[in-house]
Amino acid sequence: AARSNAAALYSRSMERPLRARAQLRMEAGEGLDLGRKSPLFDEQLNLLYDSKCSVCRWEVDTLTSLGATGKIIFTDIESTSFDPSSAENGGVSYEAAMASMTAVTRDG
Repeated sequence: AARSNAAALYSRSMERPLRARAQLRMEAGEGLDLGRKSPLFDEQLNLLYDSKCSVCRWEVDTLTSLGATGKIIFTDIESTSFDPSSAENGGVSYEAAMASMTAVTRDG
């Protein structure tokens, strides 16, 4: 259910060409406290991306130009501050985030 909800949210908020390219992997529940009441963040999604990848940077730039600010958090997995154990990052490892573009919903 979490996977289909995330896919529906993503498809409603993104342009068709971006949906076709971005493969979302949800790591829902992996190392997270699913019993929490409050959302992890105010935005709808936290998109983990690789800033060293020109396609990933293009996607972030395009989403931002389409009005993603305030709706999507963009987390650079190449940043020294990237913490794979953080609930906001869905507990997604660097390796898993490198394998495909990953989005984490505000409820994990």
